[in-house]
Amino acid sequence: MSNDLRKLSPEFSIDEAKSLANQYYGLKELICQLPSERDQNFLFEKEKLKFILKISNIDEIYSVIDMQNCAIEFIKHCIRVIPDLNGNMIIKYKNHFVRLVSYFPGIPLADYQPHSEKLFFNLGKILANVDKSLSQFEHEGTKRNLYWNITNAEYIINKYKHLIIENNHRQIIENILNDWIKYVVPQFSLLRKSVIHNDANDYNIIITDQDNIGLIDFGDMCYTYLICEVSIACAYIMLNKQNPIDSATYLIRGYNQIYSLENIEIDLIYYFIRTRLAMSVVISAHQKQIQPDCPYLVVSEKPAWTLLEQLNHFDSKIVCHIFRSACILST
Repeated sequence: MSNDLRKLSPEFSIDEAKSLANQYYGLKELICQLPSERDQNFLFEKEKLKFILKISNIDEIYSVIDMQNCAIEFIKHCIRVIPDLNGNMIIKYKNHFVRLVSYFPGIPLADYQPHSEKLFFNLGKILANVDKSLSQFEHEGTKRNLYWNITNAEYIINKYKHLIIENNHRQIIENILNDWIKYVVPQFSLLRKSVIHNDANDYNIIITDQDNIGLIDFGDMCYTYLICEVSIACAYIMLNKQNPIDSATYLIRGYNQIYSLENIEIDLIYYFIRTRLAMSVVISAHQKQIQPDCPYLVVSEKPAWTLLEQLNHFDSKIVCHIFRSACILST
């Protein structure tokens, strides 16, 4: 794989971000800096409207940024791209691509309560609608070789699993990888592929209320297996749950009501969930080495391990049957 984990995020000062926002967008009132894995995000306000100034990682290429902008405008979901004072959607500043996007008000799912059946059902419907729209979206940037694309799972897990020190944790990762290679990889050719958001984590899902849900941050968009979308979302909503499979079931049911899943996809969702979690913890282990003082990079690490330990005791066949039943009920 040619695309490895990205370099450190840009490190522009608050003053420089304010100067940049004022010069190109006429924004003066900085509220705060927002967390990000590999970019820098700054929240500004003007005339009671809020905007996010996004400064991309220095190794990002133009086609990927343009792809994200085009997708945001194509699906018309909850945010939009704002041109600069000269009408440019993307500007270049000190070799970094910069954009401005509108702000979707609400609370990240990670901080929102309660996590109800209705909330997860509606989230599934939102993701399905986004995916239905993106199924018609075309752009050269979608074929990017992104390390978070689950097609790279075997490479990523093998490369960083040695950083998992605890023996029982290492064994869980090995079991997940073995199942992936045995049960999923041989089925690749039978799975639908599409452009998807690819990062519906609990900080990219913004809740106003149970009926108003926004999906933000299209930075990991790519062309991959369609069921990655619902699987990734399930992986994150299952965190910190007493009955994680139940939570996933509500989301899958909502998704399937809008965008029907094929039987083979339903049968493999559970393997995709576990593999995404495995990728998350090994990538976190690597990122702790290169940025030990950045809590955002490992914010889900501890709950992910707790969930992986829970799932280690589940029978895959029983879970698949539960997910199938959920899809039958949603039709």
